[in-house]
Amino acid sequence: MHEFRKHTMPANERYALMQEEYPELTKRVPDNQLAAWLGAVPATFSRLKRAASNRQKNG
Repeated sequence: MHEFRKHTMPANERYALMQEEYPELTKRVPDNQLAAWLGAVPATFSRLKRAASNRQKNG
């Protein structure tokens, strides 16, 4: 993910882009490190991850 784009996008879009470009990261890298890489606090990252999971379950 390009640094400029990463810093100008909302957190939910950064998370979605990360999942799209690097889907294996969420399985291999601890959440706190992913949160830092996205520029989000761990609590925000957790909410983003949960919301994405709920979207996948609901279609």
